[in-house]
Amino acid sequence: MIAAASMIIIVFGSSSKKSSKNIASSRAPSQKVFVLTDDLIIRLAKRLGGKITASDLSAQTSLSIEQAKARLDIMQEKGICEIDLDAVDRSGKIYYHFV
Repeated sequence: MIAAASMIIIVFGSSSKKSSKNIASSRAPSQKVFVLTDDLIIRLAKRLGGKITASDLSAQTSLSIEQAKARLDIMQEKGICEIDLDAVDRSGKIYYHFV
């Protein structure tokens, strides 16, 4: 069982013309917040056959490849997934295996 879920918050919508240090208060009412939870990443991996690369995660979300790799590494450290060393291809892509 997963003890705590990591999440990334992504804000959609047009930017406000107000200049404010508090992002929450400067958000326009039309903006929607999307939270990328570990569960959503697991569902994506399962949809892709149980394994995913940082490139796969980046292509399906707004994360950069570096952010996606960092997120997958955190999930691997928590024991949510494993690095599948047998599936590393010649290009060096790392596959994260979800069971």
